[in-house]
Amino acid sequence: MNTQAVRKAEERIVVLNAAAQTIKGIVVKMQNDTKKKKSKAQLILSSESNEWYTPPNFMSLVYQVMVVDLDPCSNAARQVVARKHYVGANNQDGLLLPWNGSIFMNPPYGGKTGIWCDKLIKEDPEESIVLIKAATDTGYFHKMAGYADCYLLRKGRIQFIPSEEQKEKWSVTDDLLIDQGKKPKTHGSTIANVVFYKGENADQFIKVFGQYGLVVDNR
Repeated sequence: MNTQAVRKAEERIVVLNAAAQTIKGIVVKMQNDTKKKKSKAQLILSSESNEWYTPPNFMSLVYQVMVVDLDPCSNAARQVVARKHYVGANNQDGLLLPWNGSIFMNPPYGGKTGIWCDKLIKEDPEESIVLIKAATDTGYFHKMAGYADCYLLRKGRIQFIPSEEQKEKWSVTDDLLIDQGKKPKTHGSTIANVVFYKGENADQFIKVFGQYGLVVDNR
């Protein structure tokens, strides 16, 4: 094979390699786009991403009733001032560990509220304040209503602090609405809430929380 033929063969190999790299890049991009679409769809539809944090103005009322020993449904930011936090990582699953002392519980939404309420009732700590949605048609609401010494049916809505994942979910849905020529939604709390109390400071709970709605005294 002469020099010119060798050069042409080498040039062909270079071209083929470049083409192969281009095709590989296209395939990788298509795979990434598919994964991204799936993750967006999962983010929109998943109830597991509905994580909201308790606002400081609500917690200021809790602190007037009790000193929080444990936040069993905490997160890395630890917004609740408590002696101990279970954050769901590093073997700190609040559903598996013991609960003692005064408990504040705002369980993550997404269909597991009843499990957390069952855990609280089973542990039966010395004192507890529980913040959940006022779903009066659910079994866990009626369990808690029977367990608590008193509870508040709150007037108006609590403006919870959205997690970063929740903000991302909003961003995805807003982009879809804009693509459809529609206006993005105004985001905020869409549910009513109930606050349950059990312990020796029921009178103080009623005094502090009673101005925010209807209090039911079970004692």
